Amino acid sequence: MRDAGGSTARRVLGTPRVLVPAAYLAILLTSTSAVGLAPSGSQVASWWPAAGLATALLVFSPVRRWAALFVGLVLVTSLANVLGGRPVAVSSVFGVGNALEALVAAWALGAHRSRPVLRTGVDIARLVLAALAGAAVIALVAGVTVSALLDGSLVDAAQHILATHMTSQLLVLPLVLSLGGDAQARAGALSRPVLVRAGIALATLLAFAVAFLAGVGVVASAFLPLPAMVWAALQLPRREVSALLVAVGFVTTLATAQGRGPLSLQASLMRDDGDILAQLYLAVLFLVTIPLVILVEQRTSALTTAESVLSSTTGSAIIGTDSDCVIRFFNVGAERMLGWSASEVVGRHPAEVYLEGGGPTACEALMGVTGPDPDLLVPPVVTAGVMKADRTWRRKDGSTLVVSVNVTEVRSPTGELEGYLAVAADVTDRLEVKQRLRDALAREQASVAELERVNRMETEFVSAVSHELRTPLTTILGNTQLLAAHIPGPLTEDQERVVDRLHRSGRRLLMLVEDLLTLTAVESRAATRHVAVRAGDVVELVVHQAVDLAEGRDLDVTYDDLAADATVLGDADELERALFNLVSNAVKFTPEGGAVRVASRHDGDCLVWSVTDTGLGVSETDRRHLFERFFRARTVTDMAIPGTGLGLPIVDLIARAHGGSARYVPREGAGSTFEIRLPVAPAPVPAAPVREEPPAQEHDDVRRDGVRIGEQA
Repeated sequence: MRDAGGSTARRVLGTPRVLVPAAYLAILLTSTSAVGLAPSGSQVASWWPAAGLATALLVFSPVRRWAALFVGLVLVTSLANVLGGRPVAVSSVFGVGNALEALVAAWALGAHRSRPVLRTGVDIARLVLAALAGAAVIALVAGVTVSALLDGSLVDAAQHILATHMTSQLLVLPLVLSLGGDAQARAGALSRPVLVRAGIALATLLAFAVAFLAGVGVVASAFLPLPAMVWAALQLPRREVSALLVAVGFVTTLATAQGRGPLSLQASLMRDDGDILAQLYLAVLFLVTIPLVILVEQRTSALTTAESVLSSTTGSAIIGTDSDCVIRFFNVGAERMLGWSASEVVGRHPAEVYLEGGGPTACEALMGVTGPDPDLLVPPVVTAGVMKADRTWRRKDGSTLVVSVNVTEVRSPTGELEGYLAVAADVTDRLEVKQRLRDALAREQASVAELERVNRMETEFVSAVSHELRTPLTTILGNTQLLAAHIPGPLTEDQERVVDRLHRSGRRLLMLVEDLLTLTAVESRAATRHVAVRAGDVVELVVHQAVDLAEGRDLDVTYDDLAADATVLGDADELERALFNLVSNAVKFTPEGGAVRVASRHDGDCLVWSVTDTGLGVSETDRRHLFERFFRARTVTDMAIPGTGLGLPIVDLIARAHGGSARYVPREGAGSTFEIRLPVAPAPVPAAPVREEPPAQEHDDVRRDGVRIGEQA
């Protein structure tokens, strides 16, 4: 019940310089008239509209001015009572009481915090309580005054004052509040012509005038005008209903005070009781009409807001129908989407406008009965009265579009079906994109399948060729060994050099074949054999092979086996091949006087094999290509160092097949470090035997042909 806006109120009610004098003048006139119209012999007036005006003056004024306004109210209402013929002492007390009433009512309304409004049921309840509190104050003051100074009845006076002043607050304050910038008080029925609204108000007022001024002496006739008042509350805005209520209050009070109307001329009622009954009657009118008109305002505002939202929604089509599936609402989005205007389709069936075929049920009609490729559409789903589907609709020009539509049943509070609401979005572009993506995915899948087929054929071809090459190569190498051993007969020096070159070339070719066979074998195997392998056995075997490989060279080959007892799951031959490739590369690329160090260690749940040399090293440019097939560094190529470019790819492939990884570890200075990381077996498993090979020396830490092999502590 708060309204922060004050500019509109100032425009309607005027500036304080105009408002305050005008309010005081209105209070003086109405108070004087009320005292003058008081029934003969009565110490109190039958109605006191000045009570509502006084409260309104405080409501529309800043709190800092309330003290001055309070004094002004005391003076004005005291003067009115004096002009009405009351004693000065009585008038002065009544003046203070009237001012206190206005102050209490304004405070109860919350006007000391912000401007009150009348928009909800809570606001109505607050107004009733404020009117009752203010009236109780003046009733107590006036009752005591009448009893003490006029020898009247305190109870009778208090009853009359309570009824008249509370009713005055209830009738006057809604009208004043509706003048104070409350836009909702002017909304709703203002769309009706002025003459229509004036006719409704005059007809209602005439009904009350007939009932109360025609001299009808039956109490029941007081209820005859009530339907007219309810009708007015349903048809007019709150500002006009409030004004009509004040006019009805004046007619009712005047007639009853004059002894006319159904509330006064009853044998069982005294005149004063008739006055009280009239005020209670007016209070009932307030409780019937003002809540009703506020409910109408709320409903109208909600409908206006909903219609505005629906109409302003241009990205989606919103279509509403009744229970017979006749279109009743067609928003701007639907107009843009389908090319029809609302005036062209309202009152027609969807099948006549945007659907193919006819005769379907309401929901089917709204959702559409046809569609493009069913694979592209969302099948109908019904959940709690809501249907969802993708369907084809037809535009006014005959073209079609695919929409994603939700259809909701609209039901009354009693559960009766009242209609349907369809909300649709154009998904034609989305489905076209989806189809293009499907086509692209199908092409991609076909390309992948073709690449896999070609790769498989290539692998099979390489394997077959390698197998076919290995047999004659073995024969060639065997014969060259026989020739070198002079078994067929002695050779000249030139012949021995030729046989030696032939043997070395054959060995390189056989190495290439072996690498290709290893690569294809690891790639084609579905899974590596998971057998427990003791890491120390693999390291020791590879190190001794490295000694044989470095025979005749000045190299230090050492190993530091800190994880000799570690167990990994995999293929012992493949693991040996991977580690040997790293060691053989280190021996190959390390110059005379250099060193090769093989180490094993634990790193969490992983076993790490590392091979470090003091050889050529790897440039930053070449590092990213180390594990690519057939890649050879520029330095190695320039130095004509033999190799196939398959050693490191085989290491990487075997490591990954065992759930691990291979990597190059950058290091400062010359040389290189490569690592193989393998997961350690989760529990002790009996290790499979590693292929036996006699060591190069029976004792450690000895030099043979310039190569020292030793185990570091």
